[in-house]
Amino acid sequence: MKIWYLLLICMISVEQIQAAEKKAETVYGTIVRMPEIPILTKADQLLIEGAIEGDKEKIEEALRNGANINANRGSALRNAVMNDNAEIVLLLLYNRANPDVQDSIGLSPLMLAAEFGYIKIAHLLLNFGADPKLRSEFLDQNALDRAKQNHKKKMVEFLQKVTETLNIR
Repeated sequence: MKIWYLLLICMISVEQIQAAEKKAETVYGTIVRMPEIPILTKADQLLIEGAIEGDKEKIEEALRNGANINANRGSALRNAVMNDNAEIVLLLLYNRANPDVQDSIGLSPLMLAAEFGYIKIAHLLLNFGADPKLRSEFLDQNALDRAKQNHKKKMVEFLQKVTETLNIR
């Protein structure tokens, strides 16, 4: 599955999109614009690939080459969280990845960590400012709801303590 995802994000280059737009403009005299599709630079692609593979050197190279740490709705951070890779999550957060970035259905990295029961990852995200009360508008759930839904008892206990400490309902 990881390879399939990587191939999907690397399939269309900026040059291919620009060539298609130019051809459409030449043939039709105008361009009908599609909804905004995030265009990933080679550095962004390298960043996401590094996060998927857990390759610290690729991530550092991508950042040196100007990768957007939050490209593709925080795809690098989401992948590091889903792979339970605390070292890569920490590296991305240290380089200012947004701990509250939400994907297309509103899931944040903390919600994903809660869903999978990754307490260490959740702790890191919270230390870097993740909002435990942030809700997915699409699913109408927060991190605690995701942990409950997926029967992650220790994560539920952890997040309940966090929310009680912060007096969040």
